[in-house]
Amino acid sequence: PRTNKDEILIALLTDLNESVPYLNEKTQHDQILVSKDLANALIGTIYLEQKDYSKAISFFSKITDKNQPSPLSNAVYTDINNTEAIFALLYSDKENSQPFEVFNQYLKKGTLHPIYRNTGIYLNYAESLEATNRSTELLSVLNQIRISGNLNQLQELPSNPKYEIADMWK
Repeated sequence: PRTNKDEILIALLTDLNESVPYLNEKTQHDQILVSKDLANALIGTIYLEQKDYSKAISFFSKITDKNQPSPLSNAVYTDINNTEAIFALLYSDKENSQPFEVFNQYLKKGTLHPIYRNTGIYLNYAESLEATNRSTELLSVLNQIRISGNLNQLQELPSNPKYEIADMWK
């Protein structure tokens, strides 16, 4: 039989919360080590999935509050030292073997493959803010994302911010 989704999410939260104190503070573009930011982003995403928006906000804000000004950028595919990638795989030209067999058909040598990005965290954060009617903060987060994507800032929130967030996910 299939395991209940809620049981899985609770088990993931337990494991992630236990691991956070042992993780590195800074993002390392390493295929084995992950950062506290990635764990906090995953915890926030689980709370978002569970519609516990206040808890989601608390975990996303651990990342966004310390990343001022916003680290969002479009150099994520070309610059290994970029601040946009929270977790990335790099399949070096010098490697003879594939890092993970399951990715054989997708990874290309010499290419940086972002798995988890700050933009995704900011968009999840925006969804949580929208769900809790925190309009001023939501407008600020949406504008940070828009600026990084070379889009004009919003002067005010649209009548239905969910559509703006969905558009930005595209």
